[in-house]
Amino acid sequence: SSDVCSSDLNGYQESGGRITMVKIYGTLGPACQDEKILTEMFALGMTGMRLNLSHVTLAESGELIGKMKWAAESCGVKPQLLIDLQGPELRTGAVAEPILLKNEEIVEICAAADWKTENERNDRCGDMDLIRSATDQKDQKVVEFLEKNSREELTETADKKKNSESSPVQNRTSAQRMSARIELPDITIPYLIPGQEILLDDGKIHLKVVENSENIKPGSGEKRRYFAKVLWGGLLKSRKSAAFPGAKINSPTLTKADLENIRLAKEMGVTGVMQPFVRGREDLECVKNALQEAGAEDVKLFAKIENLDGVRKLEELLPGADEIVIARGDLGNAVHLWDLPSVQREISQKCQATGKPFMVVTQMLASMERNPVPTRAEVNDIFHAVLDGASSVMVTGETAAGDYPVEVIRYLVNTVRSAELVRHG
Repeated sequence: SSDVCSSDLNGYQESGGRITMVKIYGTLGPACQDEKILTEMFALGMTGMRLNLSHVTLAESGELIGKMKWAAESCGVKPQLLIDLQGPELRTGAVAEPILLKNEEIVEICAAADWKTENERNDRCGDMDLIRSATDQKDQKVVEFLEKNSREELTETADKKKNSESSPVQNRTSAQRMSARIELPDITIPYLIPGQEILLDDGKIHLKVVENSENIKPGSGEKRRYFAKVLWGGLLKSRKSAAFPGAKINSPTLTKADLENIRLAKEMGVTGVMQPFVRGREDLECVKNALQEAGAEDVKLFAKIENLDGVRKLEELLPGADEIVIARGDLGNAVHLWDLPSVQREISQKCQATGKPFMVVTQMLASMERNPVPTRAEVNDIFHAVLDGASSVMVTGETAAGDYPVEVIRYLVNTVRSAELVRHG
């Protein structure tokens, strides 16, 4: 490993021997859990890593964090470790294998509690340990095959759209009646009214709640059932984000799991906590109080701007956060995508005007999850984020689950350094 750190300094040499001032974060996951890969990533100039606690707990991640620290220290790097809490973010349930949702298909939506009690529970939803094991051991070729063929199947399904004017639920064929069921947090159930749109996995999958002709009449003793039409499908994996455009769903700032993870933060060497979907000053105060009670006051607080509340109340968030995070995944669900660049610029300008550090994250090198070279648009995105004053940049799925985690960091580091040459003259 020391050989890797001493010899693999291509990024350093390629940008004129400058050490980047912008912090560069990868995300921990199965794709980079090997110590050799982690060492190469730190050797290239990565300064820290994020751990997404929507998929795992801090207590379960001790071994992986240990590998990360060892790899960093072998390269002379004191790594930053950021934990991304669950917070008020809404997510789908865990599935044992990816679910292919096809255009025009009718799917059933279930509350988390319902899934635990129904005898006819979907076979895709099993014991959590079994799910985690199945997900970790899943044959990647099967997943890649599904991903490769999903768009073709989706298009074929759309071409076969029926012209019937009666209820979409009533008109389902017997095959459709056995279609997928999606688990959502029970807090969302009151918002499942006909016409409500639901965006899954950062908007990659688009559903619309439909009239349910199979509702059981009040007083029958049976639970109401909810259905949605797939407007644009795709491959749905475990615990993906769920957004309800136009609906104001009041979720708690911190979950029980968040509080337990915060309690362990200092012991596990966490340097920063990322709070999702910050809606106002109260959310930040809640997290700060939890950190104080855990004896982790020195852990930095990163406020993720992912909804319109966060955008509108940015000024009141600035004093309470150590760093602002422009999290473009869910933020891109809250505004029209064509407006997202101007919102990003507005946030960055307000941060710069007050001297508040900010991070840009989400899909910076998304194409590199499956390709060894990024698009021209992606490197332009990184370059201009730095020119706009970003103090940090981060990749997520690119290093956590992608095929080329080392190359991702190589392109990220070198593009940042190239931008810094311009930014600092």
